[in-house]
Amino acid sequence: PPDGFFKIQRKKTGTSNWTDLGMTTELTYCDATAECNIDYTYRVKKWSSQGDCLSNQVPGKKVCCDYCPTELTATTDTEDCVELTWNGGCPLPPDGFFKIQRKKSGTSNWVDLGMTTETTYCDDTAECNIDYTYRVKKWSSEGDCLSNQVPGKIVCCDFCPTDLVASDGTYNCGTLLTWEGGCGDGTFEIFRKLKGGTSGFKKVGWTEETSFVDETGACNYHYIYKVKKYNEAGELCWTNEDEGWWKSN
Repeated sequence: PPDGFFKIQRKKTGTSNWTDLGMTTELTYCDATAECNIDYTYRVKKWSSQGDCLSNQVPGKKVCCDYCPTELTATTDTEDCVELTWNGGCPLPPDGFFKIQRKKSGTSNWVDLGMTTETTYCDDTAECNIDYTYRVKKWSSEGDCLSNQVPGKIVCCDFCPTDLVASDGTYNCGTLLTWEGGCGDGTFEIFRKLKGGTSGFKKVGWTEETSFVDETGACNYHYIYKVKKYNEAGELCWTNEDEGWWKSN
């Protein structure tokens, strides 16, 4: 009828309070006031001097995405690179990219590592066993925005054995030797010389474990020990030297 119109109404799904959004004489309507990611229910009321009548109800939602990158994560236990992954947010504009930045943890100077249009990045320039902090900057002509910050580290270990410790009279009938084996497989050879003596080191045994008991020495004599590690590839490395001695029961 000449005085008729359609009234558009909305409520949050699961509630009972309907809100009047606007009126139109057309058969379409755009609800630009909806909040992001909220579930709504809609209906249309037709009104005129002849009466009013309601339509069926339908669900509707304004789905919004965040421009900023989020959910940045970094591996902390790899030997090759620090693997970074993140949620890129809304699709990149044609001129957009992600810039990966890093700083040494506890400092304030960010370093640009590289750019990508993907949502993963491998930082293979990190130094071994250094604690870093990472972030990702999203940039385009529409603006720029930073992700969260996360720690990351390349964990490296050395082939060489370290931290040799020889017992000081606390192990009966022998000297107990222990050490850190280092990375990779290898065989350990144990060497000993008399403290203050004129002879050099001599081999007293071997093992593939990281401990050894020297039972070939003399009671109450003090010896200097060291351990050699080697493998079939020709790698060879020595531990530190340490003094040890043993007593009989």
